[in-house]
Amino acid sequence: MQVWRHQEYRSLLLIMVLSGLSVSSYVPLVTLFLVRTLGVGDTSVGLFTLTFLASPLVGILAGRLSDRLPSRVPLIAAAAVWVALGRVAMGLAPNFWAAVAVGIAFGAFVGVMNAQVFAVLKDVFERERERSEATVASVVRTGYSLGWAAGPVSGGLLAGRVGVPGREARPRGSSASWIAQCSRSDNSIENSQRRRATISA
Repeated sequence: MQVWRHQEYRSLLLIMVLSGLSVSSYVPLVTLFLVRTLGVGDTSVGLFTLTFLASPLVGILAGRLSDRLPSRVPLIAAAAVWVALGRVAMGLAPNFWAAVAVGIAFGAFVGVMNAQVFAVLKDVFERERERSEATVASVVRTGYSLGWAAGPVSGGLLAGRVGVPGREARPRGSSASWIAQCSRSDNSIENSQRRRATISA
């Protein structure tokens, strides 16, 4: 399959798998954290979900910024670091309103990474003159779905074994893996560009 022939495609696919895993394991577990640790009611949990509405606005602004940058990958890595810090901060939130503030300040950047992955993918398509764009994009997008499906299962198993601290550890661990993969993807793309420049010269 075309996706497996290019390091950039494989890297972006893995980032999307980790993205889906991180988000889908976080959402149900943060609900348990709000209810069991902070003691909030169902109405407050519903109110907390409104914090995700900030994501589209931040995504648009980040998209404009990335168009001016020489590489989009550092923006993905920076957003991953910020989101990972948010996972840690959420576990330290002393009350509901602090959790809401953390959700807005950090959670709004989750969508930045996914959007920028596809922006990077488009850049690679143009550089490689890819003929199977739809197929490659579909496979990369499917990676997010696979991670999304596995997240609640793996997060739930971990939560059942180690309790509340473990519930926060799963999203953090996924985000850390995500950051590492972003860094490897950046190096891979830069190395590929150098090789092509050398061949052209």
